[in-house]
Amino acid sequence: MLIKKRESPIHSRPNPKQQTYSSLKDYRERIDSAGVKTHSFISGMSQDDQYIFKVTSCIYGEALRNVEDPDMLYYIICFGDFFSPKKANKDFHLTRSQTILQGGTMCDFCYHNLKQIPQPEHPNEEFWEKLE
Repeated sequence: MLIKKRESPIHSRPNPKQQTYSSLKDYRERIDSAGVKTHSFISGMSQDDQYIFKVTSCIYGEALRNVEDPDMLYYIICFGDFFSPKKANKDFHLTRSQTILQGGTMCDFCYHNLKQIPQPEHPNEEFWEKLE
């Protein structure tokens, strides 16, 4: 697996021009370049060509850590993450089991191409813990 680690604290807006992508590798380039402005993360492509994106620090999570309703923040800031891959390619699908804004230790994004893996499974906790 090819791994990239990036850090930066500046805001960005994902896919503002509504570009479409034919592969998750191309989509990864777009998300990584946008994510570097708001997140510290590790990204890579799995052996199954899934795009892995592990966020270890989030500018939104840091700024809004003490807000009383983390679920509200999740819906405002994080929930839209599930729609972005579909806008990029109708066959792209996101799975995630936790977010920093909801008290998780990380945000564990896994992007799948449903043409390659029609029934995707999210990587287990051990997988994410090994990524450094």
